Amino acid sequence: MKEQSAKSKMLFLVFGSILWLLIIPIKLFRFINFNVIEIINNNGASFLGSSGLLFMILGSRSRLSTLALSQATIITIIVALSIEFFQLLFRFEDSSSSLYRFDILDIYATILGIIIAYTLSRCIIRHYNKFVNESNFD
Repeated sequence: MKEQSAKSKMLFLVFGSILWLLIIPIKLFRFINFNVIEIINNNGASFLGSSGLLFMILGSRSRLSTLALSQATIITIIVALSIEFFQLLFRFEDSSSSLYRFDILDIYATILGIIIAYTLSRCIIRHYNKFVNESNFD
């Protein structure tokens, strides 16, 4: 994969930060039992968290910044699904009162979030690489 431009990295960081910050109202709505739309209330954090993670990996300035989009996506899938399946390890006596419960729709929301983030990231990388490559010929 070609080197990402600084503009695309900054855009990925902004997208990732916004998506992660949007998790806060969803968690607050769940805590105060304010059901806006039940599926968003129950699965929105998984969707936003997984897609935000991919954007944050792509926008990072660490060793992760050298990863190709496909490699970053695989890491995101492993981390996000591990977090979801980690909830199966603990069984609470009264599972109705626990804040963290396993739900298969969380898995679907996680995968959907990663697919959408991958598609958007691919478009952003192609867009900015097109302009970077064209400016080299001037």
